[in-house]
Amino acid sequence: MSKHKHRMSTIGLYAGPPLCTTEGQALQEFLKKHTNETTKQETASRYKTARTRVIAQHRNGAGFPIDNLIRYFAGEFNDRNFNHGLRSMPSSFNVLEAFVQYEPEFSYFKIRPEQDYCISFSDFLDYATSPECPTDMNISTNAFDEGVIYSFNITNNLTDITFSTINGAEYGIGGFTIIRHGQELSVLLLAGEKIDTNKKTKELSSLKTQACSNRKKIVPTQDRKKEAVPLLGDPGFWQSIVLARFDSETRTQEVRYILKDIGDSFIVTTDDPSIYLDEKTGGVSDKNLGDLAKLSVELDQHKVLFELCKTCLSVASYLEFNVDNVRVERHPTSLAEDIQTGSCTTTQLKYLTSQDRVRYRNVSVLQSVLQSPPDNTFYHAPEFQKEVSGYWKRLLPQEIGEDKHGNAIHGRTWVKVESTWIQTQQQPVVVQAKRFSAGNTTKLNADKGYIYVMHNPAHGNDLFKVGLTRRNSDTRADELSGTGAPDKFLVAQEWEVTDCVSAEKWIHDILRDYRINPKREFFKISFQDLMKLISAGIKQFQG
Repeated sequence: MSKHKHRMSTIGLYAGPPLCTTEGQALQEFLKKHTNETTKQETASRYKTARTRVIAQHRNGAGFPIDNLIRYFAGEFNDRNFNHGLRSMPSSFNVLEAFVQYEPEFSYFKIRPEQDYCISFSDFLDYATSPECPTDMNISTNAFDEGVIYSFNITNNLTDITFSTINGAEYGIGGFTIIRHGQELSVLLLAGEKIDTNKKTKELSSLKTQACSNRKKIVPTQDRKKEAVPLLGDPGFWQSIVLARFDSETRTQEVRYILKDIGDSFIVTTDDPSIYLDEKTGGVSDKNLGDLAKLSVELDQHKVLFELCKTCLSVASYLEFNVDNVRVERHPTSLAEDIQTGSCTTTQLKYLTSQDRVRYRNVSVLQSVLQSPPDNTFYHAPEFQKEVSGYWKRLLPQEIGEDKHGNAIHGRTWVKVESTWIQTQQQPVVVQAKRFSAGNTTKLNADKGYIYVMHNPAHGNDLFKVGLTRRNSDTRADELSGTGAPDKFLVAQEWEVTDCVSAEKWIHDILRDYRINPKREFFKISFQDLMKLISAGIKQFQG
């Protein structure tokens, strides 16, 4: 059983049957019959302890966007549990449960241990696409301590670097967080689609939403309004929360979620079959399989977000690589202020554990070291295949099913699906990272220009065109794409240089052993080796 399934099963042991069922009514009658004054007082005491600890953990974070987001969801899970029971969790709980731990004695969700960081995403991307980044994903992922939340807040501006795929939407990044349980990696990515949120808010005014049949009692609070929530307050980016879970051993991506923030709720898109299981049969109906197919296509339009989630898995090795470039800051928590002002009383403090009473958080800040980053970068994220072979069907606890390998297992069984809702031929996705200076069309003097590295997907992964242009590389790529090329040329890297002719001559000279034709600027070499050779001397031409 996977770590995720084990945690969900454990939580399920404490979830009472729905009140609408015969079992639920019987449990209510049993509790009424056997509840006395002593049990009432004990229950009230435990509830007060749980409430106090939930309030404290909401106030004991570093105060950055990512740990605030974790606390938002933890608060939502606890509110639903207190008011509607464990069966009322939102669909996002299927991923985010990894970041919290259920405490059965007091029946609340506790946020797991945290480590907070501030990094430049531009610096991180430069490392993740460099030869220094391990290609063995296990080296990167095993560097995460198990059961610890690693939160990364971004120090650069949203407009400094954006990401897209061919014909896909463009996104800015606000931060991300990762937690590892065994070989399982759960990721939350805070992103924003580049869009006019004021215009989008007007479009959303006519959007009608309704609760699921078993969630009708759960409604948004009155103080929330429907709007396209700006990412980190920037009206040019619509906040989206991306959730994914990976298996580092099988190299599979198990689930995908996008939550678009509309103020009073989220527009949730997912092709996770587990949330479409029929409560009576435990399986997925033909209709829901058809819906999953449509949702999968819709998610593919935003595949750059899930490629970025894969890229983020390299951040642990990035931390190790920059261990000497870390500055630690001490940040007081809101709870510290509550204690100092007396709004958190001595009586309330008695309900808290030492892990709850966090007055200061140490935040590790990686100082930016990238002096002359390429204006454009394209790359392939680490390869994780989407699980496509079937889904888990629920059985009764006493029933025995089979896992993916035919082994006996209680309470569920793996259902193989021949006509899956995901296309099985999954091609590598090319991600383009565009820095703020990209696309600059300012006229250069006679010597200035750009050195570019371009790639055509039809040529395979290890064939690159390296040359110069005095305009900009995107324009040159469009020109080359219109000359009968089998596919569109993409700019992999770009450097502005003071003497483009000399720079090109130098580069072609060091790459002479890799040139496939003396009359053409194509070189057969791995991207990592190519970058290592060029990066070693390009600065001499950058003024």
